[in-house]
Amino acid sequence: MKKLILGAGLALITGFASAQQVGIKAGLNYTTFKGDDAKNYDYRPGYTVGVTARKEINNHIGIQPELLFTSKGAKTETTNGNTTSKEKTRLNYLDVPVLLSIQTSGLFFEVGPQISFLLKGTHTN
Repeated sequence: MKKLILGAGLALITGFASAQQVGIKAGLNYTTFKGDDAKNYDYRPGYTVGVTARKEINNHIGIQPELLFTSKGAKTETTNGNTTSKEKTRLNYLDVPVLLSIQTSGLFFEVGPQISFLLKGTHTN
């Protein structure tokens, strides 16, 4: 199923690539876990890399699908007596947002749905 989704996403990007603008997207993120069962977790740095394509509808509006690999997670440190234990959780996702891109007066706004697929999760002590 993941290969099917990945193939469909690449086909979507390729179809849009021949139409207009193609680019590379990269960035850093800083994530943690929240909720009643996720107490004492600290933020953990991660990253996002991928490709993006933009098809202009007119001078101000466009559709922008993206195919991104994103690393997220959290870390925690617990002390029990004289023993300190450090744990890290890393979650790797394939993110597929399809955005409506609006450009006005030099500003860009993007809004739209995103589907994310968990590719791999690791937990280390």
